[in-house]
Amino acid sequence: MYGALEIAKGLPADKRVVVLLADSVRNYMTKFLNVDWMIERGFMDAEEAETDADRVGKNLTINDMKLTAAETVESSLKVNECISLMESKGFDQLPVVENGKLLGVVTIGYLTRLMTLKKVTKTSTIEAAIQKTYVQVRPAMTLDKLSQVFEKHSFALVTEWDSETLKSVNVVSNIDLLKFLRDQDE
Repeated sequence: MYGALEIAKGLPADKRVVVLLADSVRNYMTKFLNVDWMIERGFMDAEEAETDADRVGKNLTINDMKLTAAETVESSLKVNECISLMESKGFDQLPVVENGKLLGVVTIGYLTRLMTLKKVTKTSTIEAAIQKTYVQVRPAMTLDKLSQVFEKHSFALVTEWDSETLKSVNVVSNIDLLKFLRDQDE
């Protein structure tokens, strides 16, 4: 500020000096210094987030869980068929894939909500029920980082890509991780 005042003394009276004063990060600590907040908003990749915690899953990855490939559906599938598939297989989520592109995911919760609101019927296609917001993780993510994802989300899609084409997709949930960690402890 002192420097700006000194410069201003030498300027004509009709001139202005603009000074930008940076404040501390104190007002933003809960946002920009919070790893979870940064990951949720896409400013940081969960895999890149560092932790000093000594966790069981820090040396194990999603790959170690040996997940089976997820059943995927196309957006032209009828809601009734989707519900039957979820019921028969015990799935809560189904990734929607077409032509090697991941369009999103159909979840039992969102589908229930849409049917309750009469936004879809059993004869509708699931296209209107596709959630385009979901957590996507890579197979190399450590399990301690995955557990952090589950603090805010109930599932994640584990994806592998070949260029821009989806190579594989799995659904992983908190219970999958919990069962895996339990079995590791035996």
